[in-house]
Order: sequence, then structure tokens, then C-alpha cells
Amino acid sequence: MVSPLFRLFFFSVSNETCFPIQSSLSVDFSCAHIALRSGRFVEQLVSLLEEHTKFYSEPSDSYVAALKRAQYLKHVIEDNDGWRNFYLNGHPITREKDVHILYRLTWFATAFDVNSEANSGRGPVDSAISKGSSNKALVEFKLASNPQLADNLQHQTAVYQKAHGTNKSVKVVIYYTEAELAKVSSILRQLGLENDRSVVLIDARNDNKESASKIRTHKQN
Repeated sequence: MVSPLFRLFFFSVSNETCFPIQSSLSVDFSCAHIALRSGRFVEQLVSLLEEHTKFYSEPSDSYVAALKRAQYLKHVIEDNDGWRNFYLNGHPITREKDVHILYRLTWFATAFDVNSEANSGRGPVDSAISKGSSNKALVEFKLASNPQLADNLQHQTAVYQKAHGTNKSVKVVIYYTEAELAKVSSILRQLGLENDRSVVLIDARNDNKESASKIRTHKQN
């Protein structure tokens, strides 16, 4: 909290009168309508809201924002029955593009530019998240069943990063079975990525999502 309390001036442009009210923010100007007309009022207010409040809670860094939304998608799928949307007639979805669409929906009301299948010359990356040319992160989605998973994780994203002029990326891997999880875990260990926070594993299994009301404590002999 900012201390001591400052004053934020609200005003009526029609009668050119300033009305001060108590606030924990401060705007430095003689009368608000002057600042508004020059554009400084909005700039100051946005700057203060960003500095002293959570009004703009979206991360400013593209990598942090991309990772945060991938983790949110993971939460919805694993903990909010989102995994049900990954099955059709009891069979798991086998198209990575369907996952891209679900991830795209998490970017509602964002200041970031979100491009799907962006191609800078070395093939289309699943998602490119940017806010200006120097603030860019890539997101790649893979199904654990993909036979090229190891090569993709080791080489593909690096090629895309170079083409897009960034060194930041998030890799999302979705698995449907315990065997697929074992496969992914083995690959990550081989590549030294088992503790890499940029790799997000999403559990879309349908055999380990028991209702909370049915969970029982196992009796020990």
C-alpha cells in the first residue's frame, strides 16, 4: 500500500471543475481536463494502475504470459473435467490442431498479439505470442503418441525460435495413458528437460479422474 494517501482527481470537463477524492494513487497535474486533452491523464492513470494495483494483471513478458495460460489450460483439463472434451465416442482426440484451438480460447481480452500457425520461413509454429518485435514467445503442442516427439522437443522448437527471432518458447505435451506418460518422462530425462518449467505436461487420461465423492482411504493390513 502506498503511504501516505495521495489524491486522484476526477473532473467534469463540461464545467472545467476538478473534484478531488481520497485514493491511494497520485496524478500530478493542476487540473485534470488539461491533462486529458493532452493525453497525459490517461498515460499517468495507466502507469499508476500498473504500478500500484492489480488492475492490469496480465504479465508483460510474452513467455510468462504464454506459460501462465498453458498452465491454466492444464488446470482446466486435469481439475475441471476439461479432459472430457478430448474424447469423441470414447476415443481420444488425435489431432494436435484441436488442442491449439482450446489454447487460443484462453487468450480472451489480451493485449498480446496471438498468431496461430505463424510461419517465418521454417514452417508454421503452433502459436506465436508477441507484444512488439522484441517481446515474443512461441508455443508448440505435441501429443505424447507422436512418434517424432523426441526429435521435435530437441530440434523443432529451436529451429522455430531462430526463424522468429526469439529464444523463448513453451512446449505442451498431452498424454492419454499411463504408458504415454512413461514414454514422455523417459524422453525428457534423456534430453535433460525433466525439470524444465517451459515443458508443460497435461494429463488427459480418463481412467484416473474419479469423482471426489467416490474416493476412499485404502485400508492397510
